[in-house]
Amino acid sequence: MTGFFVLFRTMIRHYFGLSVIREVYIKRKQELWKPILVLLAIPVSLAPILYAYVRFLNSVYFVSAQLHQPGLVIAFGLVAAQLVVLIFGLFYLISVFYFSADMEHLVPLPIKPETILAAKFGMVLIGEYVTALPMAVPAVVIYGLNQSVGIFYWLKSAFVILLLPVLPLTLASILVIGMMRTTGLARNRERFTVLFGVLVLALVLVMQWHLGRTGDDFLDPSQILNELIDNPNSLINLLSRRFPPARWASLALSDQGITSVIHLLFYLGSTLIGLALLQRLARLFFYDSLLHHTSAKKRRHRLGDLSGHLRARSPLTALIHREWQLLSRNPVFAMNAAANIFLPPLFIALPVLAGGEQFAALRLVLSTPPFALWVTLGIAAFFALSAPMSAIPTSAVSREGRLFWISRSIPATPQQQLLAKMIFSVGLLSASSSLIVLVAAFIFRLPLTLVLTGWALGFLGLLSTCAISLTVDALWPLLDWDNPQQAMKGNLNVLVALLAIALLGFALSQPIISWVKKGWSAQTVLSSTAFMLAVLATVSIRLLLSVGPKSYTQQSLRPKSRRRPLNPRAVLSIALVLVGAVFLGRELFMMATFDYTFEAEQLRFGPVRLSYDEIIEVQYLERIPPLSNRVGTSLGAYKSGTFTVAGIGRGKVFATDSTKPALLLRTEDTFYIITPENAYERFLELSERIE
Repeated sequence: MTGFFVLFRTMIRHYFGLSVIREVYIKRKQELWKPILVLLAIPVSLAPILYAYVRFLNSVYFVSAQLHQPGLVIAFGLVAAQLVVLIFGLFYLISVFYFSADMEHLVPLPIKPETILAAKFGMVLIGEYVTALPMAVPAVVIYGLNQSVGIFYWLKSAFVILLLPVLPLTLASILVIGMMRTTGLARNRERFTVLFGVLVLALVLVMQWHLGRTGDDFLDPSQILNELIDNPNSLINLLSRRFPPARWASLALSDQGITSVIHLLFYLGSTLIGLALLQRLARLFFYDSLLHHTSAKKRRHRLGDLSGHLRARSPLTALIHREWQLLSRNPVFAMNAAANIFLPPLFIALPVLAGGEQFAALRLVLSTPPFALWVTLGIAAFFALSAPMSAIPTSAVSREGRLFWISRSIPATPQQQLLAKMIFSVGLLSASSSLIVLVAAFIFRLPLTLVLTGWALGFLGLLSTCAISLTVDALWPLLDWDNPQQAMKGNLNVLVALLAIALLGFALSQPIISWVKKGWSAQTVLSSTAFMLAVLATVSIRLLLSVGPKSYTQQSLRPKSRRRPLNPRAVLSIALVLVGAVFLGRELFMMATFDYTFEAEQLRFGPVRLSYDEIIEVQYLERIPPLSNRVGTSLGAYKSGTFTVAGIGRGKVFATDSTKPALLLRTEDTFYIITPENAYERFLELSERIE
């Protein structure tokens, strides 16, 4: 056990760069803007996604609470977190177990294979908490705050969340060991590893979908209704029935008394059994699968045979082919790219196949003219976002690693190399995005002209986002990595590029929304959008070719011993992150949960508790008048905060959709504008109460 902790501590220090951080940033105090940039970029980049997720969980809670099954929100958060850990953990484990540079040093040491695997497992586990916590913690907190639970609930929650990623990561480890043991029998092991890994992941998703829908056809509506009435945990059982540990974890938090403790023990026991099985498999097969993977047969060629394998290419074509070789010959890089290409169509197809005719109405709506414009723009946005989300252009330079010196030595200019990287990224992402869009177009019966228009706009947007992502990676390449997964999924350049593109996308969306509100025709809006994207693509490519080559020409990529002042790149980066942090931070700080609850004595919406006795007047509004002088949140039709309302005055607005009918509630001090469902019926009800 002592050997495990020593090895684990060493791996943690090396993997996360703790020694370098302490030496460079704490002792020498060099380039302090970098950790500040990282600490700001991570929450700002993830804030919009987390914000939307929290709002969705709030909706899940209040709907399930009306069915007297509030624990559903816990089950949803835990199942979602464990599924994400299983999917992403598969790629991390392959990289850390079998493609790390430290394995050639660890294997000869007198260390048991299960000890090495346990230390690497713990290292990956720490990284997976970053993925699991943002998905599970909001669900647990939403339930706890609304149910007024005691201290025992929060203690149980901490214990359950601590164990949350362990079991799915254990299952992924077992799959990885078996997969790598199998791939050792193939001739082309790298290619077989990629295909087998993607196939295993696809099979896991298909089995999850199949098991999730098995038996649904045998439940009639009356049976479902009786189950909801008789069993307060029926929805939890339905959601997690094919993965009992998730059910036990959910019931351990939502139940009380001895039942809660029993489910908690079941959850702990299943986790310990999984770890024991993994330890046994590691002892028997880890070194065996590692040797099968690393051993290779020599391929002998006569000198005369080489003439058939060599051919002349233009410099740009040769550089593009080199990018393909860098990506395809590393199984971890190739699996990430293949997953980005093949899994999204599967994610789109499975819910539709499960939904059957429920998507017929959606198909009809998407083809109508009012929605056709937004579908076209949505396709374009999907193309543009594929660049930062796939991590292919944002790791184009970082993927070269310690071999980057070759790029600095070959007889090709940095501009040519960057242009080749961009052409390769755009080509690969265009192909993968086109496949996804074609699958969606076939499923939803989208018109061909709509798809082609969205594709053309998306290609222009993809040029811009690829150039921006590649510029970020060229400025700050991550070259000193030990396993390939660090260069892609562990690369903070992905978050920085995502932040820059998100802010840029928000800025571009404002004129488009304005044009639509002014009544411009769809053709005019699309033409103007194409012009904006073309200008942005030109500027982005010129920026890449002028700024990017600095990494190829500088003398050293390591920080110098003396303290250096902030350069223009650092100032611009910090300014970009600060602007994003201020904007999104204000929006999130002012946000409110809009679930209007009409209780017996009071009305609740967001943070407001308004007694019916405080209301002196109620007015029905067909829609909310124009708003100005905002102090709060205003994202699209979502409004929260204090506004000046045209024709009424200055008061508080809590509206999920400012275009819907609303109620104006006057008190002695201020007024509130809300948009509940069935606003006119609520108006009549409140009028009777006031009278």
